[in-house]
Amino acid sequence: MNDRVELARARRAVEAEQQAVSGILILLEVGGREALLIRLGADGGIHRLGSGSIETMERDRFIGITDPETFHQLLSKATPALMEWCGQSRSHPSPRGDLCELVISFKRADGEESKMAWRYGSHSKWPPPEVLEFVAAAVEATRPWYENEKRRMRLQAERAVYDWWEFFTQPHA
Repeated sequence: MNDRVELARARRAVEAEQQAVSGILILLEVGGREALLIRLGADGGIHRLGSGSIETMERDRFIGITDPETFHQLLSKATPALMEWCGQSRSHPSPRGDLCELVISFKRADGEESKMAWRYGSHSKWPPPEVLEFVAAAVEATRPWYENEKRRMRLQAERAVYDWWEFFTQPHA
């Protein structure tokens, strides 16, 4: 019976903490280079760089506004198991592969932050599943906005080349 009561209290505490969260930050560095940066605000503010993939280190960085529902959907993926890691920093005892540093931070409306940090090798079996699932959910939740921004920038670049060429091929008075 006491275990059920404790579990119910823990769930209520996590739910209360989630309601107070106003921002989420995920930062992954691989081999000393940013591989993924996702910053989401409850107001829809978004900042994204990369995909988190070691194979394709994307350098595209975009800042803008998205639907605030994206933030709330991602926050709903912050499970009690994930939130238990807040306040902890862990290093793998023998990392294999490129050195990876992962930070996940939840910013509350009062300015306080709850963070977790992981240092491990790209071929290590770390961090735990709940952490990796949250990072994957963040990548998926922000993918439509990120892909749209990349497409928009490509079109702007193509348009600029076309406009430049048109300027020089038009007769001038």
